[in-house]
Amino acid sequence: MNVVFSITNRILSRADPWLAERGDYERLFVAGDSAGANTAHNLTMKRGVRIEGMILAHPYFWGATPIDGEIKNPLVRLMLDWAWRVVSSDEISSSLDHPSINPVAEGAPDLAGLGCERAMVFLAELDPWHFRGRAYYEALTESGKEAAVLQSTCFILRIRRRSWLPRL
Repeated sequence: MNVVFSITNRILSRADPWLAERGDYERLFVAGDSAGANTAHNLTMKRGVRIEGMILAHPYFWGATPIDGEIKNPLVRLMLDWAWRVVSSDEISSSLDHPSINPVAEGAPDLAGLGCERAMVFLAELDPWHFRGRAYYEALTESGKEAAVLQSTCFILRIRRRSWLPRL
């Protein structure tokens, strides 16, 4: 994730002369899936560059206290909590309500400061992080951002390799 963050940070900071000269940041979207959606949100919050929008597919947002409808089984929560602590730095992993994992936590930066005006959030009812994604979408609209949500029962099917397609 640090490599992705570094590369995207370089692009958004306009440090690359070729992109700075030819790139149209007013038309740029960032997108991510699961933890990548989390990264897209965090990059958009931290950059001073204004971009067109972001697309978050099944964002990986979490928090210390269960919200309405969220998993309450202590064993499952313990496993999900552990996953966050494994993938994040010591500073961030010390709290499940750190804005990097819980952008709607009390004390998190206002989403009005997001570096874009438009966002699309994809959610899946069977995703354990679905309720956090819904809370994020609602916070986006409350902050005055133009946001849309697309909800399905299962995850969006993504085909990464053409060889996975059936032969017709």
